[in-house]
Amino acid sequence: MVSFKTLRCLTGLVVSVMLAWSAGQSYASTSDAGVYRVVVLGSSTAAGEYARPLDSSWVNKFKLYLGTVFQSYEVVNLAVGGFTTFNVMPTGYQRPSPWNTNPSLAVDVNKNITKALSLSPSLILINLPTNDCDLLVPVAQQLSNFDALIDAAGSQGIPVYLSTTQPRNETLERRTLLIQMKDAIISRYAGKVMDFWTGLANADGSIVSLYNADGTHLNNAGHEVLYQRARSTVQLILPTTASPSPLAFGNRQVGVAATLPVTLTNASSATIVFDNIYTGTSRFTPDRSSTNVSPGASVDVLVTFTPPALGTFRDTLFLHNNSSLLLMKVPISGAAPAPLLQATPVSLDFGDVTINIGKPLSLTLANADLNDGSVSTVTSTTGSFAVTPSSGAINRGSSLNLTVTFTPTGFGLIRDTLRFNGAVLGGTYIVPVTGRSPVPVLTSTATELSFGDVDLALPRLIQFTLGNTTVNPLELNAVANTHPQFFVDPSSGIIPPNGSVVISVIFAPTTLGVARDTIQVISNATVPQLRIPMSGKGVSSVDVTATGPDLPLVFALNQNYPNPFNPATEISFAVPHQERVVVKVFDVLGQEIATVVDDWREAGTYRERFDAAGLASGIYIYRMSAGEFTAARRMTIVK
Repeated sequence: MVSFKTLRCLTGLVVSVMLAWSAGQSYASTSDAGVYRVVVLGSSTAAGEYARPLDSSWVNKFKLYLGTVFQSYEVVNLAVGGFTTFNVMPTGYQRPSPWNTNPSLAVDVNKNITKALSLSPSLILINLPTNDCDLLVPVAQQLSNFDALIDAAGSQGIPVYLSTTQPRNETLERRTLLIQMKDAIISRYAGKVMDFWTGLANADGSIVSLYNADGTHLNNAGHEVLYQRARSTVQLILPTTASPSPLAFGNRQVGVAATLPVTLTNASSATIVFDNIYTGTSRFTPDRSSTNVSPGASVDVLVTFTPPALGTFRDTLFLHNNSSLLLMKVPISGAAPAPLLQATPVSLDFGDVTINIGKPLSLTLANADLNDGSVSTVTSTTGSFAVTPSSGAINRGSSLNLTVTFTPTGFGLIRDTLRFNGAVLGGTYIVPVTGRSPVPVLTSTATELSFGDVDLALPRLIQFTLGNTTVNPLELNAVANTHPQFFVDPSSGIIPPNGSVVISVIFAPTTLGVARDTIQVISNATVPQLRIPMSGKGVSSVDVTATGPDLPLVFALNQNYPNPFNPATEISFAVPHQERVVVKVFDVLGQEIATVVDDWREAGTYRERFDAAGLASGIYIYRMSAGEFTAARRMTIVK
């Protein structure tokens, strides 16, 4: 059935077409005095119960949304907790049996459809059927009540949107009825239904826990879903439309103008006069201040956005006109974002680095975005990573080459984050960095030293190597032993990174028999103490004892005295007959240091002074050669 209603606007009459609800078509608005009024009929959900604060309810969110579309708008909420379809039926409605005996189901003349229509609404929203299902009102009766409400609004050309049922943690019988009623509403009133079920309900009709307030009502998250469903479903009736709304420019370059159209379409039968078109700021400028739009025609208003600096900008295009809406508003947005930099590589791993010695790596920050960027400062947490340069411009299409230097001040793994602050997206760009300065690892080519049989007159030398397999210097704090017949050199020192040092050990027995000792290596390595056992046996093959008081019977080389000494000592030896005698001094590596004697000697006992003022502390070997006789002993210089 088609009927017509004459509407009085500011500049004249606008004829609107009303079509029957059953055909699924729109009705014309009957708003008065230029106000777009929405009236809500419903129960506790529409009333905002369990929305905290009340502004979080779906009705109040929808009200805020209307404010972005119309200058003059109003939401009248007649919802009352516990209401059913019976409570909002037209005044004078007689409830059928058995519902006529329940006084709580009586029509409320101050909250019903008749009251709603008396407010000259542009739109009616009904959010009701869940309580009917709790009372086990059959689907057929509920649909009959909805038909009566829709017919009452349709008689005045007012569009109506219904909500489906909503889930509840009720009995199986009631949840089954909720599901049946939901399906019936969607089928019967297709195109005019706000889906308040999908995604909020489990398959059994109970409330999804994410949206559950108390088993009966929805929480704030649930109200947000209801608002989005209402906004996406309800079509606001306008005498003219502006599209797109909102107008989004997206990301743009600073100082470069961009222009987009807003199309004004007149769906009424009268000419719409836009007598004042303007924006709130100079960042967005329309190409005209006024225009006329003929019935059924469209006009483009070109809006230009020129971002003055980096940032996000919002404004409103105001369209003052002679229609019942008075002032249309189109939200506008645009941005000139700081660039999102790209680092090459995206992170830095310095690997093993020597302590207190910096290792540099290259880092490039590139800007492929629309706008120029810059780095003003670079910060880190540990202070072990330095960046040069620490600031600089990164214009669009260019890059900034940096050097990052890692200087560890202690052993261990160091993780940090370089934060590049400045005109970049989010104000900070982050590059993870990692470096290590490992504790030195000590290696040894010897696990045990065995000198075997060693003549009392001929000390034996064994050498082994201590190594360092890391990039950090290894400090040998002590390489020591306790037995006086074993001598270790050097007794301390530094093994360079990935280097080694040769340790010389001399066994110079002074007594016959087995001698045992242990070399203890104390260092800053991962294992701070290394123990190397050693052994040797003193034997004698030459009798060096003189048998006569005057002349010696055999060649002999005696122990120097004093020993240890600084800086001079005496070396004594015996010659039983005339022979050329050579006495020389060697270091522990066998290199000749000095010649003490080199001439012919008659039979007798001799003492020769040896001055070691120019030699370093340590162990030395002195050796005597005379004919077929050879003997050697060790001596120690201590300074």
